[in-house]
Amino acid sequence: MINSDSGGSGAAIKMCSYKERAAELAIGFSAKGLISGSFDWFLYPAVIYWLGIFKGGVVMTILSMLACLAMMKFYDWSKRDWLGIEAIKGIREYQGNRRFGG
Repeated sequence: MINSDSGGSGAAIKMCSYKERAAELAIGFSAKGLISGSFDWFLYPAVIYWLGIFKGGVVMTILSMLACLAMMKFYDWSKRDWLGIEAIKGIREYQGNRRFGG
């Protein structure tokens, strides 16, 4: 990252910030997609096949709740907005000039 002491322009600093943010979001969405995809497309059918619809459904409901809880805990622990949730909140609370709506 370029600091303001290195003689870089404000635009270069802003561009670097956008690149870091884009990389953070790309990693976050990729990790979530990989976890969700393997959970939904591999683990879920295997458990349903081995345990049946009812028992497998109960087991997968519990595992799904634990996976979601673990993801939320990691999100809070990391102090990073790797899913863009805080960015969306910021857009929703935007009070500047608007082109659409209000």
